[in-house]
Amino acid sequence: MIVQGLTESFRKGLLEGKHDFINDIFKMALYTAAANLSGTTSQYTASGELVAGGYTAGGLTLVNIHPAIYSGEAVTSFASPSWPGSAFSGVVAALIYNTSKADASVAVLNFGTPRSSKSDGVFTVNLEPVGMKSGLIRISQ
Repeated sequence: MIVQGLTESFRKGLLEGKHDFINDIFKMALYTAAANLSGTTSQYTASGELVAGGYTAGGLTLVNIHPAIYSGEAVTSFASPSWPGSAFSGVVAALIYNTSKADASVAVLNFGTPRSSKSDGVFTVNLEPVGMKSGLIRISQ
């Protein structure tokens, strides 16, 4: 089962000052329907992870977009990652995790339906850019 959202350990880690969105290294791993990811997922797991041509276990390193404030909300995101030369099918979820902090989980993304590489052999996960009404991670009062 895949349940989308920020993980419990990530939210707690924010209050403990665990995650550094300026200096830490974050990655995105891709998963099939065999995965079990939810708010209680505390760190990266290989269970249910995609096994396909052009994909390396653990996923890709994300390019961080530095945190900003928009209308009183703290917002951050990452550049949308792409896997060129991929032959993916059956991708239903992703896990963002912090490799700088023992692979601590950040967020589970549920794609809703199985996704495949485009005909040009590129698989991209489109992430919300940082803006007034958008951003992957938003903290408000």
